[in-house]
Amino acid sequence: MKLTLLFVLLTMLGCATPVRCVTTCGLQLSGAETWTCPQFQQFEDLTLRAFASPRITDARFATACQRVQGIQVHVRDTNYLDELREDAGIGQRPFEVLGSTQCDLGLVEIGHLSLRGTFAHELAHVVQACTPIPPPGWYPTKLEGPQHAGWMNAGIQEAIYQAANAPLDGGT
Repeated sequence: MKLTLLFVLLTMLGCATPVRCVTTCGLQLSGAETWTCPQFQQFEDLTLRAFASPRITDARFATACQRVQGIQVHVRDTNYLDELREDAGIGQRPFEVLGSTQCDLGLVEIGHLSLRGTFAHELAHVVQACTPIPPPGWYPTKLEGPQHAGWMNAGIQEAIYQAANAPLDGGT
């Protein structure tokens, strides 16, 4: 019984998943081998470079490298995180969830075919410790729910777009 409980706790904390590589800022890659370690490092570099934009008004992004240290990025064997499928509202089909961040566990999970935009999006949650600061007068919209409060006006959404679309080394 104690051994089973220990296994469950280790799995929940991500400790049961071997880490394949660690980036210069301390992000840990585990799970499906969709990304190589050099690609993972490059994705971190591009994302944190975009997060250094002077257009981002959330001061926490100035220390993004320190804020992502020790976070495990686990790539799932499936593309979507089906257990997190979200209902888009009455009369609309649910939208697929490509990534999830659990700040309390230090864990980011992404689908195995997820693009760099998903990675950058989830790192934005990490940098904000899963606690966005909504600007005065902000209210949720279809495009910007509570967990993304103020991302458009704070320049965060633009930085995610830049990270997702920056050219990779090797021209791709």
